[in-house]
Amino acid sequence: MSKQTILVIDDDENQLAVMATFLERQGYAVVSACSAEEGLGVLDQHAVDAAVCDVMLPRKSGKWFLESVRRSVKFAALPVLMVTAAREDMMQELLDAGANGFLAKRDLLKNLAPALVTALNKGGSR
Repeated sequence: MSKQTILVIDDDENQLAVMATFLERQGYAVVSACSAEEGLGVLDQHAVDAAVCDVMLPRKSGKWFLESVRRSVKFAALPVLMVTAAREDMMQELLDAGANGFLAKRDLLKNLAPALVTALNKGGSR
């Protein structure tokens, strides 16, 4: 059985590396992007089982990525977890937009693996 592939989107290269390393140690394959637009391009190039996306990105936001995925026939069922350092008040807005979960950066590594398992079990994949 092949590893499940997770798309990680974050404009902070250090945070991206931390999440990618953590997920790889959890047994996932990881593809990454530094912007929402690049993330959509990665979806077209790779069979991805879930996405973990920062909310605050340059140019197009993580919410824009989420809404773009939900409007796509091909990717609408993709589980998407949203991550942010601030604006926890956005949680309901992101969930209403179709997020499968919401993670605060301060507790990210503690909560990422269980949130991802839950999202993968409930959502669609490849």
